[in-house]
Amino acid sequence: MWKWLWSKWWGGARSGRPRTSQWRKRHDIISYIEAKQLVIERYALSLQELEVELGFDESETVEYEWGWRLSYAASDPTRVPENHWLGRRTHYVVVDRNTGNIESVTSAGTNGAIMRLLERRPPELRDGLIEVNKVPGLARCWISNDAFKPLGESPDAEPEGE
Repeated sequence: MWKWLWSKWWGGARSGRPRTSQWRKRHDIISYIEAKQLVIERYALSLQELEVELGFDESETVEYEWGWRLSYAASDPTRVPENHWLGRRTHYVVVDRNTGNIESVTSAGTNGAIMRLLERRPPELRDGLIEVNKVPGLARCWISNDAFKPLGESPDAEPEGE
């Protein structure tokens, strides 16, 4: 009984692990359409209370080896209060195509969100993009420059400077 209770408490919402990582236990590769659906599901409660939908700006979408950076905003910005987090502006998220994990792009920029997203990948899915060495109280991460280059970009191009 205690083991079951402990597993429910430790493995559930109190563990600090996002539910999206549990959503993709088999590590199937998701499509671009599924990535957009994951973003909509993540913000479903806020969208429902405001009675708006998310609109994605396809021209701002960037595809990487590991997934996508998506740009979204409320479909009807006049229905969103100015002090609401959705606001009247465009937001960005990065979505991992292997795990379905989502990270919000903060004012620190896309590169920081990419690093956080890749650090959450299980070791078998890192594919040379990231190497994490953990010692007590410290985690060292090495991230390949390829992780920051959009698909189709030449190997000599500089990474995005956000």
